[in-house]
Amino acid sequence: LRPSILKAGLDLAELAIPLSVEEARKRFSADLAGKGPKRWEDIWSAGHTVSAASEIQSAGDVVDEVAVEYHRAMGETAALVCAAEPAAV
Repeated sequence: LRPSILKAGLDLAELAIPLSVEEARKRFSADLAGKGPKRWEDIWSAGHTVSAASEIQSAGDVVDEVAVEYHRAMGETAALVCAAEPAAV
């Protein structure tokens, strides 16, 4: 990531300052023709949700968390389906 950031003329220290989604979009959005470096064109990125990460987890912990969320969602979906079905006469 660092080489593409430096090649785009950006200051690494300045990038540590948090930006709002709106401000990041103004500075780095690919749909703004000719206004600064564009993510995925001029600057490599680590992904959309990097800014949403609040902790570092092991892969096993992430898989366990996704499994719990999946089973919870399946239970909630099943409850909604049962509630929507007409009662048997």
